[in-house]
Amino acid sequence: MRRYCETDELAVRFRRHTRTIRDRIQKGCPVNGRRLKLPATRLGKKWQVREDWLVLFEHEARPPIGRPGLDRNRGVVSAGARGIA
Repeated sequence: MRRYCETDELAVRFRRHTRTIRDRIQKGCPVNGRRLKLPATRLGKKWQVREDWLVLFEHEARPPIGRPGLDRNRGVVSAGARGIA
């Protein structure tokens, strides 16, 4: 079974406001001249983000220098990721 996180869980985890997490979902964040959105689904009234979606978002949003290694076949980070862009 896949694990989903709510915006309030992610806000605590990454020490950001819940509004920031929702903005990343709805508006995205600037990355290399484009807007990268955090993939999420709306279940009821709350946004839900799957763990593997979060890993891919962090990998794409993080600058190339200091970016953790990613095994795209398995979708796991080889070094600990610290925060949402």
